[in-house]
Amino acid sequence: MKSQPIFSLLFLTVLFTGISASAQDTRAFNQNASRSNHTRIRAAPLQNELVFQASGGQAKAVQPNASGHFTPSATIGYFKSRIGATLEGGHFPTDPGFDLKNYSAGIQDFTATDLRSSKGAWYLAIGPVYRQPLPANLQLQAGIAGGIRKNSFAEFSVTDISSGELIADYNNSQKDDIREKPFQLLIKPTIRLEWFPGNSFIGVHMYASGLINPTEQSVSVRYKDLSRVNYNTSQQEIRAQVMNAPFTSQTISTAKTTMSFGGGISLRLKTRHETAKNSISNMR
Repeated sequence: MKSQPIFSLLFLTVLFTGISASAQDTRAFNQNASRSNHTRIRAAPLQNELVFQASGGQAKAVQPNASGHFTPSATIGYFKSRIGATLEGGHFPTDPGFDLKNYSAGIQDFTATDLRSSKGAWYLAIGPVYRQPLPANLQLQAGIAGGIRKNSFAEFSVTDISSGELIADYNNSQKDDIREKPFQLLIKPTIRLEWFPGNSFIGVHMYASGLINPTEQSVSVRYKDLSRVNYNTSQQEIRAQVMNAPFTSQTISTAKTTMSFGGGISLRLKTRHETAKNSISNMR
């Protein structure tokens, strides 16, 4: 989460710089228009170029009780006029699906919790993109990519301090261990609005995206059912109730669809062919 303030500062810096450059372009445009008595806003012509995009946004799974989380990603794309292709990679935390803190709140005095943090999930996707130039150096992009996603869930265990007996276990021998499974396939549609103020090499963008998994992966959590435990008594009695409680299980599955919204910074480099063409045009 420490990357969010830095990302926001960079985004605002580029935005204010772009506004200043855009204002200068607007004044120059109005002066030229007044001289010719002909005012018309045109979209800047598209060029062959490489584009690098660093993005960050809020992602949330389309399923009940899902929580939102910050998702960083990076994209590299090659465009030839309106058509291009992009390669994107990103990371996001995996929703644990089990409220361990709430579960162990009333039994902390006689239990020990061992938690290994989740590494989250990462993905890679590649696919075609179409872009449409708009006035004021804006571009609207629409693309769809296909790729792979790899998940990693947190693992934990809650045990009785005296006997060492398991009370809850996210790493039991009966679970469906996703580490032994292959990668998931994914489909990633994206719409992006990009702005290069003053037609410069640096710009900003906003995006809306979906992460669709045709299949799902799951793990099983095995734990004692504490719904009938009376916590308004001594710790010794509470412990006795917990140790006599029956075991139950819960299956936690990855989301089939995740929606993401955000923005970021864009950098573009003209290809050698495009640079040479512009040089010849300027000589003329």
